[in-house]
Amino acid sequence: MDPKWVFVRYIAGSCGIVICLMAQTAKSVASWYNKMPAPEEIVDPIKENHERVHYEPAPPYDLSWFVRTPPFTRGDDLSLSEVKQEIFKRESTKKLVEQHKQIIVPYTKKDLPSWSLPHGKTIDVYADESMFQWLKNRRKKVFYIEKPEGIIECRYHSDYRPVPIGSNPNSFPYRELEQGSLDSLADKRLREEYIEPSSNPTIQLKDILSGNFESIKETIETTIDDQIDTVWCKDFLELFNQKVNLETY
Repeated sequence: MDPKWVFVRYIAGSCGIVICLMAQTAKSVASWYNKMPAPEEIVDPIKENHERVHYEPAPPYDLSWFVRTPPFTRGDDLSLSEVKQEIFKRESTKKLVEQHKQIIVPYTKKDLPSWSLPHGKTIDVYADESMFQWLKNRRKKVFYIEKPEGIIECRYHSDYRPVPIGSNPNSFPYRELEQGSLDSLADKRLREEYIEPSSNPTIQLKDILSGNFESIKETIETTIDDQIDTVWCKDFLELFNQKVNLETY
């Protein structure tokens, strides 16, 4: 019995979690909730600052055997048999495979792990050049804290973000304080992590931020070969766009 992956690949900060949430309203996709909350229950608590990661939805299943955040590579080069061993020794993922559910994986690295195929699908969220400044401005607000002694990168510090399920806090990805200007650091990191356009099914970041629902819906449903909950997803995207949109940054 093989896992059915759906990787949502995106540059951190480019709203990939929105796509993860919309996709999991389909019956064939494993939900992160026992019962899908009302859209406002997800959107209202979200803050557009460094506290965001404490409120952003995340998978409830244990994927600690590989890292989904750059520049770390743990688990990227596992064999398919090793991946299956990791999945089946964790009840939270073993159950999903036995239920034949598609498993959503939010993923912010350029290169997919070697084991993601042949049983995986991928949806890319693409931020074209016109979105670069918007994305950099958002990441500056959400991912960094400036202190007199240097700049903290919140994604790599356990004091500022939750430790993923199954992870050892002592092995949490960590970066030392950075010196210099925030703008320069944010620009550098964004260019390091930038994901080029590919042949994968793709949703434009500007379509998410402008609420282009029909285009997003078509891409998700074609990729997962199932129907999403149109009413929930429309309401969710509209509420999300009231908080985060093209005019936000």
